[in-house]
Amino acid sequence: MRPEPDAGDRSASRRRALVEISPEGRLAGYTTAASLIVMSAAYLIASWDELTCRASSGCTQEAGKAGLVWFTALLAASSGIVIAWTIHRRPTQPEGASGWTWGLTALFTAGAWVAVTRIPSLTCPVGYHLDVGFRLCIASADRFDATSWAWLKTLLWSASALVAVTVIRSPRSVPWSAAVAAVTWSVGLGWFLYDTLLVTVR
Repeated sequence: MRPEPDAGDRSASRRRALVEISPEGRLAGYTTAASLIVMSAAYLIASWDELTCRASSGCTQEAGKAGLVWFTALLAASSGIVIAWTIHRRPTQPEGASGWTWGLTALFTAGAWVAVTRIPSLTCPVGYHLDVGFRLCIASADRFDATSWAWLKTLLWSASALVAVTVIRSPRSVPWSAAVAAVTWSVGLGWFLYDTLLVTVR
Protein backbone atom coordinates (compact mmCIF):
# COMPACT_ATOMS: atom_id res chain seq x y z
CA MET A 1 0.00 0.00 0.00
CA ARG A 2 1.49 3.36 -1.10
CA PRO A 3 1.97 5.85 1.78
CA GLU A 4 0.04 9.12 1.67
CA PRO A 5 2.21 12.15 0.84
CA ASP A 6 2.54 14.57 3.71
CA ALA A 7 1.63 18.24 3.53
CA GLY A 8 5.19 19.28 2.68
CA ASP A 9 5.34 16.89 -0.29
CA ARG A 10 1.99 18.10 -1.59
CA SER A 11 3.06 21.75 -1.27
CA ALA A 12 6.33 21.07 -3.12
CA SER A 13 4.43 19.19 -5.84
CA ARG A 14 1.98 22.06 -6.34
CA ARG A 15 4.87 24.54 -6.44
CA ARG A 16 6.65 22.54 -9.14
CA ALA A 17 3.41 22.47 -11.12
CA LEU A 18 3.37 26.28 -11.26
CA VAL A 19 4.98 27.99 -14.23
CA GLU A 20 8.54 28.99 -13.39
CA ILE A 21 9.36 32.68 -13.43
CA SER A 22 12.65 34.37 -14.23
CA PRO A 23 14.34 36.76 -11.76
CA GLU A 24 13.49 39.63 -14.11
CA GLY A 25 9.87 38.56 -14.24
CA ARG A 26 9.73 38.28 -10.47
CA LEU A 27 11.10 41.80 -9.98
CA ALA A 28 8.72 43.17 -12.60
CA GLY A 29 5.77 41.45 -10.94
CA TYR A 30 6.65 42.66 -7.46
CA THR A 31 7.19 46.20 -8.77
CA THR A 32 3.78 46.13 -10.45
CA ALA A 33 2.10 44.84 -7.29
CA ALA A 34 3.83 47.33 -4.98
CA SER A 35 3.04 50.27 -7.27
CA LEU A 36 -0.66 49.36 -7.35
CA ILE A 37 -0.86 48.90 -3.58
CA VAL A 38 1.05 52.06 -2.60
CA MET A 39 -0.79 54.37 -4.99
CA SER A 40 -4.15 52.86 -4.05
CA ALA A 41 -3.39 53.55 -0.39
CA ALA A 42 -2.56 57.17 -1.25
CA TYR A 43 -5.89 57.61 -3.04
CA LEU A 44 -7.81 55.99 -0.19
CA ILE A 45 -6.22 58.28 2.39
CA ALA A 46 -6.62 61.43 0.27
CA SER A 47 -10.33 60.80 -0.42
CA TRP A 48 -11.34 59.84 3.13
CA ASP A 49 -12.56 63.36 4.06
CA GLU A 50 -14.78 63.54 0.97
CA LEU A 51 -16.12 60.05 1.62
CA THR A 52 -17.17 60.93 5.17
CA CYS A 53 -18.05 64.63 4.73
CA ARG A 54 -21.28 65.93 6.27
CA ALA A 55 -20.61 69.64 6.60
CA SER A 56 -21.72 71.24 3.33
CA SER A 57 -24.54 71.04 0.81
CA GLY A 58 -22.19 69.55 -1.81
CA CYS A 59 -21.31 66.59 0.35
CA THR A 60 -23.57 64.14 -1.42
CA GLN A 61 -21.86 64.72 -4.76
CA GLU A 62 -18.37 64.73 -3.21
CA ALA A 63 -19.07 61.55 -1.26
CA GLY A 64 -20.29 59.88 -4.45
CA LYS A 65 -17.05 60.75 -6.25
CA ALA A 66 -15.01 59.58 -3.27
CA GLY A 67 -16.98 56.33 -3.21
CA LEU A 68 -15.99 55.71 -6.83
CA VAL A 69 -12.36 56.47 -5.93
CA TRP A 70 -12.51 54.00 -3.05
CA PHE A 71 -14.09 51.29 -5.17
CA THR A 72 -11.42 51.68 -7.87
CA ALA A 73 -8.56 51.96 -5.38
CA LEU A 74 -9.67 48.90 -3.40
CA LEU A 75 -9.95 46.94 -6.62
CA ALA A 76 -6.45 48.01 -7.67
CA ALA A 77 -5.00 47.24 -4.23
CA SER A 78 -6.64 43.81 -4.25
CA SER A 79 -5.17 43.15 -7.67
CA GLY A 80 -1.74 44.12 -6.37
CA ILE A 81 -2.05 41.72 -3.42
CA VAL A 82 -3.14 38.87 -5.71
CA ILE A 83 -0.24 39.58 -8.08
CA ALA A 84 2.27 39.59 -5.21
CA TRP A 85 0.89 36.32 -3.79
CA THR A 86 0.92 34.64 -7.21
CA ILE A 87 4.50 35.73 -7.87
CA HIS A 88 5.56 34.58 -4.39
CA ARG A 89 4.28 31.07 -5.05
CA ARG A 90 6.00 30.61 -8.39
CA PRO A 91 9.48 29.01 -8.45
CA THR A 92 12.31 31.14 -9.83
CA GLN A 93 14.54 29.85 -12.62
CA PRO A 94 16.87 31.80 -14.94
CA GLU A 95 15.08 30.34 -17.98
CA GLY A 96 11.61 31.02 -16.53
CA ALA A 97 8.91 33.28 -17.95
CA SER A 98 9.37 37.03 -17.82
CA GLY A 99 5.87 38.03 -18.89
CA TRP A 100 5.41 40.41 -15.97
CA THR A 101 7.57 42.94 -17.77
CA TRP A 102 4.26 43.75 -19.46
CA GLY A 103 3.18 45.00 -16.04
CA LEU A 104 6.02 47.50 -16.14
CA THR A 105 4.88 48.52 -19.62
CA ALA A 106 1.38 49.21 -18.30
CA LEU A 107 2.69 51.15 -15.29
CA PHE A 108 4.97 53.34 -17.39
CA THR A 109 2.35 54.00 -20.07
CA ALA A 110 -0.44 54.80 -17.61
CA GLY A 111 1.77 57.06 -15.51
CA ALA A 112 3.12 58.92 -18.54
CA TRP A 113 -0.29 59.36 -20.15
CA VAL A 114 -1.88 60.65 -16.94
CA ALA A 115 1.02 63.08 -16.48
CA VAL A 116 0.55 64.37 -20.04
CA THR A 117 -3.13 65.12 -19.31
CA ARG A 118 -1.91 67.59 -16.65
CA ILE A 119 -0.34 69.74 -19.39
CA PRO A 120 -2.87 72.41 -20.42
CA SER A 121 -4.09 72.14 -24.00
CA LEU A 122 -4.38 75.92 -24.38
CA THR A 123 -2.41 78.68 -22.67
CA CYS A 124 -2.39 82.47 -22.54
CA PRO A 125 0.17 85.01 -21.32
CA VAL A 126 -0.18 86.48 -17.85
CA GLY A 127 -2.92 89.14 -17.76
CA TYR A 128 -5.10 87.48 -20.41
CA HIS A 129 -8.26 85.45 -19.89
CA LEU A 130 -8.55 82.16 -21.78
CA ASP A 131 -11.84 81.55 -23.58
CA VAL A 132 -11.77 77.80 -24.13
CA GLY A 133 -14.80 77.75 -26.41
CA PHE A 134 -13.37 80.24 -28.90
CA ARG A 135 -9.73 79.30 -28.13
CA LEU A 136 -8.87 82.98 -27.62
CA CYS A 137 -6.74 84.95 -25.17
CA ILE A 138 -8.77 88.01 -24.17
CA ALA A 139 -7.84 91.24 -22.40
CA SER A 140 -9.73 94.55 -22.15
CA ALA A 141 -8.69 95.81 -25.59
CA ASP A 142 -6.94 92.86 -27.16
CA ARG A 143 -7.59 89.30 -28.22
CA PHE A 144 -5.66 86.66 -30.15
CA ASP A 145 -5.51 82.91 -30.64
CA ALA A 146 -4.43 80.94 -27.62
CA THR A 147 -1.27 78.85 -27.83
CA SER A 148 -2.18 75.21 -28.45
CA TRP A 149 -0.12 72.41 -26.92
CA ALA A 150 -2.19 69.62 -28.46
CA TRP A 151 0.66 68.67 -30.81
CA LEU A 152 3.07 68.32 -27.88
CA LYS A 153 0.63 66.16 -25.88
CA THR A 154 0.06 63.89 -28.86
CA LEU A 155 3.82 63.58 -29.39
CA LEU A 156 4.41 62.73 -25.72
CA TRP A 157 1.60 60.15 -25.67
CA SER A 158 3.00 58.44 -28.76
CA ALA A 159 6.62 58.59 -27.56
CA SER A 160 5.78 57.15 -24.13
CA ALA A 161 3.87 54.24 -25.69
CA LEU A 162 6.79 53.51 -28.03
CA VAL A 163 9.31 53.58 -25.17
CA ALA A 164 7.07 51.35 -23.08
CA VAL A 165 6.70 48.54 -25.62
CA THR A 166 10.35 48.58 -26.68
CA VAL A 167 12.66 49.62 -23.84
CA ILE A 168 10.56 49.11 -20.70
CA ARG A 169 9.15 45.80 -21.97
CA SER A 170 12.57 44.23 -22.58
CA PRO A 171 13.61 41.76 -19.83
CA ARG A 172 17.23 42.86 -20.39
CA SER A 173 16.41 46.36 -19.14
CA VAL A 174 15.26 45.13 -15.72
CA PRO A 175 15.93 46.29 -12.95
CA TRP A 176 16.41 49.90 -14.05
CA SER A 177 13.26 49.82 -16.16
CA ALA A 178 11.34 48.68 -13.07
CA ALA A 179 12.52 51.78 -11.23
CA VAL A 180 11.65 54.05 -14.18
CA ALA A 181 8.18 52.51 -14.51
CA ALA A 182 7.48 52.84 -10.78
CA VAL A 183 8.64 56.47 -10.69
CA THR A 184 6.64 57.39 -13.80
CA TRP A 185 3.54 55.72 -12.38
CA SER A 186 3.98 57.53 -9.04
CA VAL A 187 4.57 60.93 -10.64
CA GLY A 188 1.64 60.65 -13.06
CA LEU A 189 -0.91 59.31 -10.59
CA GLY A 190 0.46 61.49 -7.78
CA TRP A 191 0.16 64.63 -9.91
CA PHE A 192 -3.41 63.70 -10.82
CA LEU A 193 -4.18 63.04 -7.14
CA TYR A 194 -2.80 66.43 -6.16
CA ASP A 195 -4.77 68.30 -8.83
CA THR A 196 -8.09 66.52 -8.28
CA LEU A 197 -8.26 65.81 -4.54
CA LEU A 198 -5.58 67.57 -2.50
CA VAL A 199 -5.95 71.02 -4.09
CA THR A 200 -9.73 70.97 -3.66
CA VAL A 201 -9.33 69.94 -0.04
CA ARG A 202 -7.10 72.93 0.66
